[in-house]
Amino acid sequence: MRATPSPGGRRRFFRIAGGAGVALSSLGAISRSSGQAADPRVAEVMASATAVDLHSHAGGRIVNTRSASPFNVADRMKRGRFGIVTMAVVADRSVISSTGGRIAAFRQPRPGELYADTNGQFIVVLSMVRDQGFRLVRTPQDVPAPGSDTAGLILAAEGADFLEGRIERVKEAFDFGLRHLQLVHYRVNELGDIQTEPAVHNGLTEFGAAVIAECNRLGIIVDLAHASEATTIRAAAVSKTPLILSHTSLRVAGGPRNSRFVGEVHALAIAQTDGVIGVWPAGFVFADMAAWARGIRAMADVVGIDHVGIGTDMEGGIKEIFDTYADYPRVVEALLASGFSVAETAKIVGGNHARIFAKVAAAATG
Repeated sequence: MRATPSPGGRRRFFRIAGGAGVALSSLGAISRSSGQAADPRVAEVMASATAVDLHSHAGGRIVNTRSASPFNVADRMKRGRFGIVTMAVVADRSVISSTGGRIAAFRQPRPGELYADTNGQFIVVLSMVRDQGFRLVRTPQDVPAPGSDTAGLILAAEGADFLEGRIERVKEAFDFGLRHLQLVHYRVNELGDIQTEPAVHNGLTEFGAAVIAECNRLGIIVDLAHASEATTIRAAAVSKTPLILSHTSLRVAGGPRNSRFVGEVHALAIAQTDGVIGVWPAGFVFADMAAWARGIRAMADVVGIDHVGIGTDMEGGIKEIFDTYADYPRVVEALLASGFSVAETAKIVGGNHARIFAKVAAAATG
């Protein structure tokens, strides 16, 4: 499916810088302390679509295999009527570190290390499901009703490093409940190249293509966050189901190509699979929620309204503009205030993800 920009020529008005803050006025009609919205259309949006965060670490970054979030994520979601969090474990966490503001692998993993660590993280997330009263979302039928006080959780992995070159582990993860698999993170692994390191594989590897095929067979949504443009373009060519790119923003023209942001070609590769790009509310990019809403509009101008969503990376180590699910009504109001209609806003906050989740599940043959 060929993605087309949304009508109205918004791009010339709302293009943003991919790596610099945009100073825009905040929405004074919204109370940060209460999370309540003044615009009556907010309730209409919340009643028509189940909100989905395409990428989150609100489980406290799953700091070890014995404890999860220091706060109750599900409670905050229920207060904000936020439907589903895609909770990501970090498959390469034991071999990456931040030095001088740059995250990269500092050593090679020991055999079996990333597999064991990721499985431990899966167990922690599943304990959160039990202890906080989440509904584990395995199929589209498990999705909470729009506006309900049920908190849904999709199990995800940031990086497929735990596979360690073994395709049968995709099915093992699926049996745990995994439904989103991000192929790469900050370590150049066996699946393909990443945005923040020089190319090693010239894009997606044959193993990476096989993993995508296995995800297509089982009904796992494939996430290309952190993947290089070349990796993404080949992934789009081999996948039989829509892809997501869970958390990013548009790169400013002339900006560095080894950043976590994407250009138009990169973004359109995802959209042309009928996929969705989650716009990341990073505080070093957007000054406030109004600026983030304009960033979402800028992405929609490139890929079309059917191909944008929200991916917060909440608690992922970067200050976010949207940092508690209790504030979800403010997000909806910011989108409406930026000029999106009720129907468009409903697509952004969850409707677009619902479409691809249904497609991926329907295409599964395993």
